[in-house]
Amino acid sequence: MAKSSNSEESIRSLHLVGNHLTFSSLTFAMKRVDYLSGAERDGALVVKLDCLNDRRKLINFISRALQVWKYKGEINQKIKDGVNLIHIYCMWDLVLVLFATSFNSQVAICLSIYNMKFNKVQVYILKGFIRRVDQFFVSSRFIIDQLWSMFKIPPSRCTVLAITKYLEKKDIELVPIKRDDQNKKLIKIGCYLGSPQEIGKYVRFKAMLNSGFALDQVKYQFFLIRNAVNNSFIPKDGIFGNVRSEVADDIDLTNLDFWLVFSDSSPCPFINDALKIGAIVIAPSTHYTAELQRILKDKLFTYKAREISSLSRILRSQVSRIISCSYAKQGLSGSSWTHERNYLVEGYQKATRRREHRYRISSQ
Repeated sequence: MAKSSNSEESIRSLHLVGNHLTFSSLTFAMKRVDYLSGAERDGALVVKLDCLNDRRKLINFISRALQVWKYKGEINQKIKDGVNLIHIYCMWDLVLVLFATSFNSQVAICLSIYNMKFNKVQVYILKGFIRRVDQFFVSSRFIIDQLWSMFKIPPSRCTVLAITKYLEKKDIELVPIKRDDQNKKLIKIGCYLGSPQEIGKYVRFKAMLNSGFALDQVKYQFFLIRNAVNNSFIPKDGIFGNVRSEVADDIDLTNLDFWLVFSDSSPCPFINDALKIGAIVIAPSTHYTAELQRILKDKLFTYKAREISSLSRILRSQVSRIISCSYAKQGLSGSSWTHERNYLVEGYQKATRRREHRYRISSQ
């Protein structure tokens, strides 16, 4: 396991977040701010952008640029006050931050990447900026390959933050978990809707499930996890039309059998928590879930994002394993966030050392 040393006390990070980020990026960012607050001198700092949510990408980018310009003075003041690292969660935010601060600044820059979809023009534009990033935090080894092929970024500047890494390094292990057998035919299913666009998929899935489970004589209970990101469009009573669900604020209290993911645009930040409590995860097929499947073959299943009927079929087949007691429920021996924090701090240390070295060279 990565060991955090006393030098982490010299790191003071600033995290650039906002409503322009995907729900995964925003949730990951805020989790990191939370667990870093106890490690850094004065806690991890946040600058939160309030951007327009327009369908036109150019309008969104201009809105974001205006927000960064608005907070330019605040960002530079925090740097004067001791911030020596800026953590960014969107590639295009890098361009804006470099315009707001000095390109050859002593401040290290870290970038989290969950997927990479750029055309040739975008790659050409980004090449001039991405070399300023001191350390990359990625969700799978596939992204490391992409960074090398697109931008010639060496693997040494990349840190994988993924549950597969913690399992392979024996930081955490799979341990048996006893299922609540008071009602064997009550199946508890949880999910997180990160955008209003996912509501349609969720409602359609439940409609398919109703007829299927009626034939199997299985009762099921649905839990929607609600937080600050989706609070505005998740009803307090969990009702969408004729579809009713329970609403929960903490996944650890739900004792789930299954965790479902509907979004394929970025990794679901609650997969780690679902695996910890022993839930079977069913998610769209992506590079991230392929990486997880490599280690968690019978704990995670994938389907094509648009084929909701496939999701229903997979779930029903796994329900039969649970009811027949042929599935041995297993969860994680500890919280993956604790170990992620150690690897994150280690990556921060690499970033600040690289920035100090590069700054000395440029100053000569």
